Amino acid sequence: MEDIRSLWEQIAPRITRDRPKVAEIQELLDVMFTSFSSGEKEAGRQAAIAIYNMKLEQLR
Repeated sequence: MEDIRSLWEQIAPRITRDRPKVAEIQELLDVMFTSFSSGEKEAGRQAAIAIYNMKLEQLR
């Protein structure tokens, strides 16, 4: 989880055109980490899947 947080902290400031998506992704990451930490694996998986389906490679 720390690796993902670190990478996201480096990537997020570079996204300029799709700023609304940055907030959405950050919220999903928070849900994912909180869910996994509290043992709610299904909720964590759903957040991870939602992030995966956002086509992050297209963000600018």
